[in-house]
Amino acid sequence: MSNKKFALSKNAQRNLLLALLTMLFAGILAVCTMCLSYHDGEFALKGWPVFVVWLLFSCTLGVCMVYCRRYGLDKIKNMIVIYVGVLISAIAALVCIRYLQVGFAPIMLCALLSVLLLDKRSGYISLVTSFLSICIMIVVYWLELDANINPADWLYLMLKLMAAFLVVMLYKANYNRISLIGEVLFVAIGTFALAFATSMALDGPNVIQSLMSAAWMFISDVVALLLCLVLTPVLEWVLRLETNLKMLEYISFDQPLLKELSEKAPGTFHHSLAVGNLAERCANAIGENVNLARAAGYFHDVGKLQSPEFFTENQDGGYNPHDDLTYENSVRIITRHTEVGYQMLLNKHFPKILADVAREHHGDSTVSYFYIKAKNITEGDVDSSTYRYPGPRPTTRIAAIVMIADTVEAATRSMNVRDREPLFKLIDKLIRDKRETGQFDNCDITMRELAIIRDTLVESLVGAGHKRISYPTQKRKD
Repeated sequence: MSNKKFALSKNAQRNLLLALLTMLFAGILAVCTMCLSYHDGEFALKGWPVFVVWLLFSCTLGVCMVYCRRYGLDKIKNMIVIYVGVLISAIAALVCIRYLQVGFAPIMLCALLSVLLLDKRSGYISLVTSFLSICIMIVVYWLELDANINPADWLYLMLKLMAAFLVVMLYKANYNRISLIGEVLFVAIGTFALAFATSMALDGPNVIQSLMSAAWMFISDVVALLLCLVLTPVLEWVLRLETNLKMLEYISFDQPLLKELSEKAPGTFHHSLAVGNLAERCANAIGENVNLARAAGYFHDVGKLQSPEFFTENQDGGYNPHDDLTYENSVRIITRHTEVGYQMLLNKHFPKILADVAREHHGDSTVSYFYIKAKNITEGDVDSSTYRYPGPRPTTRIAAIVMIADTVEAATRSMNVRDREPLFKLIDKLIRDKRETGQFDNCDITMRELAIIRDTLVESLVGAGHKRISYPTQKRKD
């Protein structure tokens, strides 16, 4: 058996190193938790049981990463994010058990980190994992110190769990940081009210004590939110994650590259906005990341900034520089914009997935305009490879969506097709041509998803082509 099968790429080696560093970090924190309990020469609070639990947890993570080598290296990043969130929440729970109440542990932190950096499913997974780990710690604390657990602790812990679950459930992909803060504060206020009512019911009419307990519950949620806002950009940078919050920053019109595109290539800029809107709708229809799709649409043609005057949308109908070039040279300039856009986005430290879309959104398709003109003026067959984009073909569903949206937007604009039936036939033909030439062979998009994308584009463009009434002119009175 060849050793090449088990060779790790640079990306895999980097992910594995991050995972090992995370496990080392977990071990250091486990030792620190033992130090928290050091009293009168003994590790009174948990001590070795806690260290063993986290050591086993870390070893389990390492075993899972070995399998992730074969079944998808991106899962390593997901596991690291969940692990870090659960670890920090558990350490905070230890501190709360020792000095406050377990119900004050910022259990919401792990859910917020996972839902912001990954997705809702990961948020639920990390939330359940964190809850179970805290429950185990309570039991260990109970058995080791033979202490009595206050029933209110369990009620407070359940309130925290429900609050975190509600935050994950209400979270939407188009949230910005202000929206997230508002949602968490809204849930925290509700938790404050429930905690106050619970404390009054359990402790009697002691308003001050009930307010203090409820205030600690509120403060723990705020602390979890602040920690999340601090850790999220750090983990984004370290793990190179493309989160929704990060994509929202890229699609802002304050983004310098978008401003440069609007100034130097206004036609390409408006075309890119249209492609971004169409890509967002298609991504939403098939369950893809809508913000990532919109950002990919906005930046897919940034390579045209190098020679904007050579592209039709930036010409005002006057001089066409292609009139002075051979067809081969014209094709070379046009097809170069994919690689130029790829390098430009990488140099400006954009996420690689956006750079990949810029390079892949034409695949290795033919530049039909110049290819047909070349065939018309020459005898015999023309080498089609001279008139093709360099590729590669789309490797993700987002790249396939942008390819389709780009082709459809350009075709419908040039043909001025707006009625439903002609639109359906045109879009169906364009997608079928891409599929038959193998442009979707390297990505996992399905026939059903292509049909959904087709129908979504038809509905979107029919709505965009609505007509306005013509305003009557007022007759002048003599």
